[in-house]
Amino acid sequence: MAFNKQTLQNTMKKIIASDISELNNEIFEFANITEVEVTGDLKDATIYYTLIEDGTNEEHINKIQDLQKALDSAKGRLRSSLSRQIRIRLIPSLTFKYDDLETNYATLEDKIAEALAADKVKSNEAKRNLGISNEDYLKNNTNYKN
Repeated sequence: MAFNKQTLQNTMKKIIASDISELNNEIFEFANITEVEVTGDLKDATIYYTLIEDGTNEEHINKIQDLQKALDSAKGRLRSSLSRQIRIRLIPSLTFKYDDLETNYATLEDKIAEALAADKVKSNEAKRNLGISNEDYLKNNTNYKN
């Protein structure tokens, strides 16, 4: 069966997610596979994961490190499982990376909120300096036709 890159990535994601849930290490209960990226030559795959658990920042970092070690030690078993379930000539080598998208998303969301608040303050200051009311400003700066 021939796989294109996207199909291979999706198939690998499903298999790896299923397989880690069956491994005998309770740390895998908190793992979530978010994405699989395969190189163009299909020789290497990067598997991104998140950790589903609340706790202090230090506890979270320790769990991520424990999960990374457990995933690295399970690479051989996971590749063997992939080779049994996917019929391609070469199973990609696996690299696991923590996906800090959620952290980046929250930081980005905070920065957007700060920028909007700063913009609103500057806009209000500019209107006051020009002596324009909000109603006049909106009336003169809309693209709506009556």
